[in-house]
Amino acid sequence: MLESVHPPVRATPVVPDAFRALTVGDAMTRSVYTVTPKWSLLDAARAMRSHHVSGMPVVDDSDRLVGVLSESDIVQELHAATGVAHARGVLDLFLAAAGLRRHELIDNCLHHLEHRKVADAMARRPVTVAPDDSLGEAARVMRRFNVNRVPVLGGERLVGILTRQDVVEALSRVSSRSEPAPRRFTRGVRADATSRAM
Repeated sequence: MLESVHPPVRATPVVPDAFRALTVGDAMTRSVYTVTPKWSLLDAARAMRSHHVSGMPVVDDSDRLVGVLSESDIVQELHAATGVAHARGVLDLFLAAAGLRRHELIDNCLHHLEHRKVADAMARRPVTVAPDDSLGEAARVMRRFNVNRVPVLGGERLVGILTRQDVVEALSRVSSRSEPAPRRFTRGVRADATSRAM
């Protein structure tokens, strides 16, 4: 049987006019989990896991933003201190442990996480945005600086956080209100006359 497959349909990105009018304040997450510079890296890592986030703003005792801590900051700190590879997942950790005694590697990492502070690993001058900034401009800033989240400051006060997920969700909400539902495309299969006769 001969198959004829339609060429793939390429979606053209369309940014609705309504998206252009959105501000950071329209899309940001207002409930922000924070850590302080004095926290241990282990406590910060546990907080990230329990809140299902990959990074957190770091605030001082006066709730002023002093940095941002991400999972990759913690991994970089572990790499510098213990030599553990930049793990992308559990398999990478097992492979890194193959050359050492596993318990030694795990103990070294845990010791480091328990005794090093957030201040040792955080990014000290984070990129920030304001609630009235354009959401499109904030997305461009995130892309230019290759960050997944930016703290939102109202003056000097932390008022929210904008993540890439927040930007995608805002675009999705606006698109679903302003665009017709997309047509579904399927791969077409066509049998020629000779194969049908068989």
